Amino acid sequence: MTTNRSPLRLVCAALALWPLSLQVRAGEVTASLEDGALVVRDGDDLFSRYHHDDTFTPFLYPLHGPGGIAVTRGFPMEELPGESGDHPHHRSLWFAHGAVNGHDFWHPAQTSIRHTGFELIGGDGAGSAVVTSRNEWRTKQGELICVERRTMRFGSTEAGRTIDFDIELGSDEHELVFGDTKEGTFAIRLAPGLRIEGALATGRSINSAGDEDGACWGKRAGWVAYRGEVSDRACTVAIFDHPENVSHPTWWHARTYGLFAANPFGVHDFERRPPGTGDRRVARGERMTFRYRVFLAAGEAEPPELTRAYERYLASPPVPRSPLAAAGEVELVRDGFLFTEGPAWSSGRSSLLFSDIPANRIYELDAAGEISVFREPSHYANGLLVDELGRLWACEHGGRRVSRGALDDADPKALAYEFGGARLNSPNDLALRGDGHLYFTDPPYGLLGKPSELGANHVFHRTPKGELEVVFRGGESSRPNGIRLSPRGDRLYVAFTDEGVVRRFPVAPDGTTGESEEFAKTSPGPDGMAVDRDGNLYVTAKAGVEVFSPGGERWGVIEVPQKPANCAFGGSDGRTLFITARKGLYRVRLGIPGLLH
Repeated sequence: MTTNRSPLRLVCAALALWPLSLQVRAGEVTASLEDGALVVRDGDDLFSRYHHDDTFTPFLYPLHGPGGIAVTRGFPMEELPGESGDHPHHRSLWFAHGAVNGHDFWHPAQTSIRHTGFELIGGDGAGSAVVTSRNEWRTKQGELICVERRTMRFGSTEAGRTIDFDIELGSDEHELVFGDTKEGTFAIRLAPGLRIEGALATGRSINSAGDEDGACWGKRAGWVAYRGEVSDRACTVAIFDHPENVSHPTWWHARTYGLFAANPFGVHDFERRPPGTGDRRVARGERMTFRYRVFLAAGEAEPPELTRAYERYLASPPVPRSPLAAAGEVELVRDGFLFTEGPAWSSGRSSLLFSDIPANRIYELDAAGEISVFREPSHYANGLLVDELGRLWACEHGGRRVSRGALDDADPKALAYEFGGARLNSPNDLALRGDGHLYFTDPPYGLLGKPSELGANHVFHRTPKGELEVVFRGGESSRPNGIRLSPRGDRLYVAFTDEGVVRRFPVAPDGTTGESEEFAKTSPGPDGMAVDRDGNLYVTAKAGVEVFSPGGERWGVIEVPQKPANCAFGGSDGRTLFITARKGLYRVRLGIPGLLH
């Protein structure tokens, strides 16, 4: 077996590469780039602005709760009546720490946290806006201390507004030490009305352990909330600490003058223990992740209500992760084939099966890395699938059918070969739900100029009882191609090569489908696809393997030396994406496991 490695080329700056709208709807909440800031709106109302071109750190300002209540201090961004001018590094809502490898990013006279780009501005498909940005933590002299990937999900419900943070820090060059100091870390500087002491103060604070006001400082708790009035309107601001965070439940740098911060490191200051007790080390190449929710509510929420809101946070789906964040290098496994297609992982054999259509063969890449002929003739098979029972399903161009049989079965059974008395065209790709509902595309590629008996190119659904029905009724020019199901089997994705789009169909529990909607535009020629466990969709097309979030926003592109035709997840942990591309078979390691069937 020959193995060639080349640097993985990932295109993650989707806004720069593809003509996306500056504003992407995510249900009621939207995110947009406007005048140097990222603006988030709840309907038509301003939610917040993410300032990413600041001199020392990105921050959110203003921060509006329900009804447009501004819950953070204006200084130093603007001067407002009754506000104090202390601590100019306190910028509304921000993330920093006072000791990272000995450098102070909390008081940034000699450091900066600089925005380097957006990976995603879009939605999660469930009504929330999602933004992923990249930052570099550097000294004033330019030394790179660490890199950060920050994902924020902005949501709005009847209970209030929320912002979920998933912040990942690490370095591929050296070890990181987050030092034991109270100066940090995930912080809000509250509006004067919400503080406990000082001009205009009406606030009270409480934590999940029942401590109140000044007694919250330096204590460990799952959450802390401040309640009071801003401009004569009652409101609540809370920070929720996720159980997966380091040192959960965290300590709180929660001051009576309005500073409000979750700090998992400051043991020396909070508990009067020896200096360095709270130090946390992150090995070179590893990452430390911080997860928080900011909860904004109208009225002064009582502890039971805050507890229920915290429980909702713990039960909510995680903030979307970039599927390309931990990607390895694209590796050529072997070339010299005629035209590769149909990759499918066999868990029982710990091997990959794939088609070479013109050669009339199915090949196998085994656990030892050897490639051999698995089946010949294959009836010019294209799309393949190995189900949980170890049976091989195949879309056969030569047989103009979908077949199924044991892996060692030389004469598999035909499951679908005609519709309405007319032979199928040339079944191309297929997707199988766990309860036996099968979906497949039927373009004319395998007819090789022969007339179509159907006179059209459809997408079909085969029920567990063997009944065939049309999901999408295409015309003579339609070219439905790759097809995949979402992780829950409630969405069906179909690539239309002729249109350069992927369409999404709702799928009911009984397997029936509804009207489709355009999910995403791709570069020319979308073909085979794969889905990971987070619901991200991987689409092969002219640009490479294009990766989309469940909401339809482009994460980026995995560029492949040859134009890819299909892809599938496999490997012992499900994190290897195998890519069939013209005469070659490639693979790349990814951070999120994929669906294997």
